[in-house]
Amino acid sequence: MSKKLLLGTASLLTAISILPLFAAFEAHVINVTARIENALTVPMEHIRFGTVFPQEYLVRDLPIRLSQSFLDEPRVDDVEYFIRQKPKCVITRANGTEYNPDDPTATGHVKLNEVDVPIIDCGTAPRPLQTGETWGPLPLLCPYLSKHENSADGNEQENDGSLPAFHEPWTWQGRQLVWTDVNGRLVKSAGDTADNWIIDLAVPCFGGYCAQDWAGFVAAHNPQEAQNAEHWTQPIENEHKIFGCDLWVEVKGISEKRDTLLTDNFGTGSNLNDIPDWDETGDDTTSTTLAKSPVTGNNDSASPDGGRFAKIAPQEWICREVNAAGHHALALNYYWRGDNDANLTDDGFAEYQVGSSCDAGVFTTVATEDLNTSTSTWNALELVDLPAGLNGASFALRFRNGANTAGEHFRVDAVKVTGVAD
Repeated sequence: MSKKLLLGTASLLTAISILPLFAAFEAHVINVTARIENALTVPMEHIRFGTVFPQEYLVRDLPIRLSQSFLDEPRVDDVEYFIRQKPKCVITRANGTEYNPDDPTATGHVKLNEVDVPIIDCGTAPRPLQTGETWGPLPLLCPYLSKHENSADGNEQENDGSLPAFHEPWTWQGRQLVWTDVNGRLVKSAGDTADNWIIDLAVPCFGGYCAQDWAGFVAAHNPQEAQNAEHWTQPIENEHKIFGCDLWVEVKGISEKRDTLLTDNFGTGSNLNDIPDWDETGDDTTSTTLAKSPVTGNNDSASPDGGRFAKIAPQEWICREVNAAGHHALALNYYWRGDNDANLTDDGFAEYQVGSSCDAGVFTTVATEDLNTSTSTWNALELVDLPAGLNGASFALRFRNGANTAGEHFRVDAVKVTGVAD
C-alpha cells in the first residue's frame, strides 16, 4: 500500500512542475493594420507673385478641401485646421537678388540662441554651395500676406478666420514662441467640403523712398496699423532682394460624425400657444409662452430659419426629453435673442437634469444668455458641450426665462442636440 502512494505522489509532482513550462512558451499574435490617409488636399505647392513693386496689391487663391479618403469615410465629419507662416530658407546669389527656383528649399526654425536672442535656424544647406552662393532665410514676406476665406460654408455660419496684411507672423512672450495662426474648418455634414483662401500681398516700400500715401495704403489693408506705418517699411538694403514665406496648412483636430438626437424649429402647432412635443409651464390655452410667428421691425423679428420660434415669458419654461442612448460627446446648438430694453439682471437659461421629469427635480445650467441685448439681432450659440454624465442617458432639456421684469422674453429657435455613436 505504501509503494502505490509514493508513485501517485511522484506523478502528481511531475505534472505540477511541467504545466508552467508550457505556459511560459505560449504566444499570441495580433495582426494590427491601418490605412493612414491625409484629411486635407491642398492642390498646389507654390504661390509665385513674381516681380512686384512698392504699394502694389496682388491677389492669389489657396484652395483647401477635404480629401477623397475623408469624404468616403463615414465615421468622420469635420476637420479643424490652421494656416501658419514660417521663414523660408533658400540658396541665393548676387546679394540675395537671384535664386534658382529648382533648388531645394527649407523652412526656417524660429528659436532663441544661447543668449536668448531670437534667430532663424536654416540648418545645413541642401547641397554644396558654389562660389557666390549663400544659404539662409529670405527677407520675410509673411507680414505682408493677408488671408481671407471667401467660399460658402454650407449650412453653417462663417466658420473660418481671417488675418489682414501688416501683422507679425509670430511673437515672443518671454521664452515662449506664439504663432499668429488663422483657423479654418471643413464639415461634411454641413456641405462645407472646400475652402478657398485669398492670399493678398500688400507690397512694402523701402527706407525713405515710400510714397506720401504709404500710411493710407497700410490703413486700407489694416486700419489698426495706420499709426504704425513706418514699422512696416523695409530697410533700403533689402531693395531688389527676393522675399519669401512658407505657408503651413496643418490639421489640429478631426471629429467623428455626429447623429442628430433632437431637432426642432417650432414650425408647427394647432395654435400659437401650442409648442408641440415640449412641456410648458402652463397649458396650451393659458401659457404666455408662445410658438411665435415673426413680426418685422421689433424684438420678434424673424429668426435665422425665417419661421416660428419659441417665445418664453418671464419665469416660464419649455422642456422635453432627449434620449441619448448609444451616444457620447453630446452637444447642444440653438439660436436665441432677448429684448433691447431688458434689465441687466434678466437672463435666459439652458438647463438639464437626468431623467424625463420637467417640472420637478434640480436642473443644472449649461448656458446663460443675457436678455439685455444691445442690438436687434438673433445670436448663434454653437456646439455647447454637454457633460459626460449625460452620455447614453435620457435627460430633460429645458429653456427657462429667469427674468423678473414683465414683458422681457427669451426667444429660442433651431434647437439641436447631437452626439457621436458609441
